[in-house]
Amino acid sequence: MTTAAPPRAATHASAACAAIASIVIAGCAASVPPLPEGAPVATWEWNAEGADQALLEGELALEDGCVYVVSSDGLRTLPVFPVDRVGWDADAETLTYGGAEFEMGDAIAAGGGWTAPPESAIIPDGCEPDEWGDVMLVQDESLAPMTERGY
Repeated sequence: MTTAAPPRAATHASAACAAIASIVIAGCAASVPPLPEGAPVATWEWNAEGADQALLEGELALEDGCVYVVSSDGLRTLPVFPVDRVGWDADAETLTYGGAEFEMGDAIAAGGGWTAPPESAIIPDGCEPDEWGDVMLVQDESLAPMTERGY
C-alpha cells in the first residue's frame, strides 16, 4: 500500500521546483548589452507573447550602412530585431542573436511578420523598408537556418 504525500508537502515541493526552474530559465536568458551608437541594426520592442507565421530566409548583408537579409532570389528585406535579443560588433561586423554570432554572408532564418514599421521600431538612417514599405518584424528565439533546427 502506498500513501500519498500530505498536501502541504506537495505544495512545498511544487514551490521549490518552480523556484529552481525560474532560476534556471533566468540563467539561460542571454544578456545582451545595448546596441552601440550608430549600429546598422533596426530594432523594436517585442513582448514575446505572440508571433506571426511568416518565415524570412536568406543571407545577412551590410548594405548602405544597414543590416538586411537578402533572399536567394535577390530580394532585400529589412529585418527589425527585438531590441533585447540583438547585439552588434562594429569592428567584426557581426550580429549576435539568441547567444549565437552571425557574420555578414551567413544564412539565417527567422519567424515573424511583414508589416509597416511599428511606432516602437528604431530604424537607423539609411535603412529602407522594401518596395511595399514593409519590414520583417523578427519574432523568433533563434536565427539558425531551418536545416540546423531539424526541419
